[in-house]
Amino acid sequence: MAIIDDHESVLQGVASYLRDNLANAQTFLFTEGRTFLQHVRKRPYDLYILDLGLKDIDGTELLEQLKAIYPSAKIIVHTMREEIWVVKRLIQYDVDGIVLKSYPLDVLKKAIEQVMDGRKYYCQRLKYLQNSCSLPTHDSHLFFEKFNATDLKIIQLMAKGKTSEEIALQLGYKKNTIMSYRKDIFRKFDVNSAAELVSKAIANGFLAIDE
Repeated sequence: MAIIDDHESVLQGVASYLRDNLANAQTFLFTEGRTFLQHVRKRPYDLYILDLGLKDIDGTELLEQLKAIYPSAKIIVHTMREEIWVVKRLIQYDVDGIVLKSYPLDVLKKAIEQVMDGRKYYCQRLKYLQNSCSLPTHDSHLFFEKFNATDLKIIQLMAKGKTSEEIALQLGYKKNTIMSYRKDIFRKFDVNSAAELVSKAIANGFLAIDE
């Protein structure tokens, strides 16, 4: 199995536990998403365990690229992320397992056993969030919109009060490109101002309150 996590200590701890507690477990470890993608294009694995909080690539983008390379890949997401938009994206990609890092490693072991047996495994917290995603809300149309990694970064930066020029500089885009993204984001959220956007983004789980 291939495991990717940009925290070396977490990565080694997970790998050590799995080797000690799963029969014949072989682990191949990666700390960088782009290196991981280059490697797996040449060598597929029986199972992929992915963290979403990577430094060099957005975790959902990594998942999307892995699915494009191997559409039937068995994937377990092992993450701290539980925002509604993250859960929605994972459900859209039909990942085989989701385990929050707040759970003990024996839960991850159980997920691996079930996924390798051809079944899905979502930890209890994710089952609750999955049900929350399906509940009708005033802004339920948002869950049918597609938001890419750049959309979400722009929303986060706007919530911090960044101007289009500042966002363009930080993300390496032209100002006009950011303005185009903003216009499309406003359309998706059905808002006319940054203040309205941030309010709806928080209410619908796209932003944590402290963002």
